[in-house]
Amino acid sequence: MRRLFLIVLIPILVSTMLGAAAVPIQNFRDQEEWVRHPGLLPVTEEKTVFGISADFGNSIDGYRFLSNPVGTLQRAADHLGNAVVSMSDEEIAGIYGALSDAFSFDPGFPRRSNTDAETAYFVREYFGEGGRFDSLDEANRARGVAAAIRNGLSPYPDNLLPGAMYMDVRMRGGNVHNGFGWNWNVDFFFDGSQSLLSQPMRTDHSYGNEFGLTFGGDAGYGAFVLDDRLAVGVTASPQMFFRTSFHNADYIEGRLSGNPLSLLASNVFYLGLGIDVNAGLLYRIDDNLSLAFDLRHIPSLQTAWYFTADDILGQFSFHHDGILYYEPFDAALTLFMDYGKIHASVEISRIASEAIWMANVPGWGMDYWSFITLGFGYDFTEDLSAYAKYESRTLSVGVEYKGFTAELSSRLDIAAFGIKAGYAF
Repeated sequence: MRRLFLIVLIPILVSTMLGAAAVPIQNFRDQEEWVRHPGLLPVTEEKTVFGISADFGNSIDGYRFLSNPVGTLQRAADHLGNAVVSMSDEEIAGIYGALSDAFSFDPGFPRRSNTDAETAYFVREYFGEGGRFDSLDEANRARGVAAAIRNGLSPYPDNLLPGAMYMDVRMRGGNVHNGFGWNWNVDFFFDGSQSLLSQPMRTDHSYGNEFGLTFGGDAGYGAFVLDDRLAVGVTASPQMFFRTSFHNADYIEGRLSGNPLSLLASNVFYLGLGIDVNAGLLYRIDDNLSLAFDLRHIPSLQTAWYFTADDILGQFSFHHDGILYYEPFDAALTLFMDYGKIHASVEISRIASEAIWMANVPGWGMDYWSFITLGFGYDFTEDLSAYAKYESRTLSVGVEYKGFTAELSSRLDIAAFGIKAGYAF
């Protein structure tokens, strides 16, 4: 295990010493409870020979877009036309280049005139009620919307076409015994943009939609240091990842063309290594109540090399991207309650990480709804249990029966729902 840590850490440390720029990122991996709360290691006993699960979710509008992309984009096309018509002469002149490129497929799009006022007049006539834009067929109107987004024109409210599609297929295994825990996991995932009509606010290369494969694991140790009351633990999670990403416009155009694989042809692919370290304390107040204090991502670092399809077809070569990615540090305080068949937890976290995001990303808004995580479970028998949890604006309910797990989830801020199913031996 020590060699594995060195293999992961050495490239990260080298990239840091070479002056790589530090950039915050968000990771969406689903960690085991003892990894998020290392103080639980001395009181946890579990073994999974092999487990597999599949998780999928999307917004209602996202499902509509997948089933009928052209029809779904018509409201966005109307909004684009109305937004352009309401702009001033100077604003239209400023975006004329982006507009003319977006609608270059239409020979009837107005040419730039001698003055800004004339240019604005003909552009408003094009997009106005009864204008040529209204006469385009639905496919070309949708095509224009996708191209406008690619060119940086997104005059749409974020809730006009929510995305929020995600998918994760995970395989895992591991063991926790006598304070020592380890596991392995393989994740095949897709994480989509929250709004398909916006310019994504992300600081890495994901452009709002990320697709990839992650190989990783967790190892940790915990022990009581004050009788049977106070436990301390630490975990380390190395990983290797392969991922690529695409802009909202690529996602839309891939669906419009009916060939989503085409958007990978000209993409950039990333191969990287990472390490995440957590530490925590667990204080047993009594037989029913425990209080955990955890420090997460101390540190959580990644470095990556990139290559393109041309690199694969031609002279294959890797290029280091010169960036050290880090997941912002966070602290969590959690109260665990266990009363026979009833189990509950209340966690306060993400305050520190949200503050770091606000300091590094202009326009980032504090997500107060992510500060609290709630969990509740009830054991009907030794084999059958049910649970409910709230985390990051999402409410989930599920059942577990002899290794089988089934879960339904719903977003509380947008109309979106998901489903998860799995089995562990």
